[in-house]
Amino acid sequence: MEKLACKTCGHLILPTTAKKNDGMCALCAKGMITEQCQVCHKVVYGVSTIHNGTRMCLSCNQDHSLKRSLQWRELCSDTLTYIATDSIKIKLFPAYTEVFVTEQCLGFYYPLCSLQFQWKGDQTTETVHIVSHNGLWFAEEGEPNNPYESFSMFDRVGDKYKLTGSLTNFSGWKYVQALYKFMEREFKHLSQTHESKQAFIEAVLASYPHKLGDFDKEYYIETYYEYAKHKQACHETDFLPYELIDKTVFSLFNEEHFIEIGEEIIDYREAGGVDRPLGVCWSESFFGDGNHIFAFLDENKDKVYLVNQYS
Repeated sequence: MEKLACKTCGHLILPTTAKKNDGMCALCAKGMITEQCQVCHKVVYGVSTIHNGTRMCLSCNQDHSLKRSLQWRELCSDTLTYIATDSIKIKLFPAYTEVFVTEQCLGFYYPLCSLQFQWKGDQTTETVHIVSHNGLWFAEEGEPNNPYESFSMFDRVGDKYKLTGSLTNFSGWKYVQALYKFMEREFKHLSQTHESKQAFIEAVLASYPHKLGDFDKEYYIETYYEYAKHKQACHETDFLPYELIDKTVFSLFNEEHFIEIGEEIIDYREAGGVDRPLGVCWSESFFGDGNHIFAFLDENKDKVYLVNQYS
């Protein structure tokens, strides 16, 4: 029986297969199209695109990922050799105005802690903040730019942050700041008259004077409540030496966690230069869930990358 060429990939197939699949082989009919790998130049199924636009087969992609993963592990392994660990100080729940240069991120990002340290051989004090957008989901129609679903990038302006990106990536972004400011004004009263978290959520929704759009407002209010309660219970207002900080609240780089988390942004690192992992705020000490925030400082020390990781 003479075979026919698949009209999509050109592979020879049985006439019965061609008739069944409108002239295509079974794989092409299922959408599994062959393509030439731009690295090994083999024509294969399952070609994918990496961050720089290169189209490569699974085998080349695995080799590429392994190489970058090993480079990242090597970088992580000597991070603390560059930091004077005895210089490290931590401040929990810094004020928003201590962290950001404008009101742009108010209600979107909660300040969790500020970290001060010196590089070995350098008396200059570096200040890095760890903040979280916990309580907000990403919109399906969001732009493919900063902040990303897995991490946010901030420019360092002196000792403070500026976000270069689009807060419209967050679902409900039109309503967030006004709702946040309302809860800031009313928290003391509503939390005293409504003792449970659920009662507080219901009270906010009942008393808020404006309409709220279609986003997960209950979760946003719940997260605010948990953050405000943790902040209220924290009586330390100054920077403390690292050794006095509970390591279930904040901990410095450790190989077990940071190598795993760092590989999530390794594509961006290769393109943009994420350099030193610093520390992590463990979410349960600030909220009610496990959305931990890992801080990375780039090689030029002018940007901070904050990776959110659910446990």
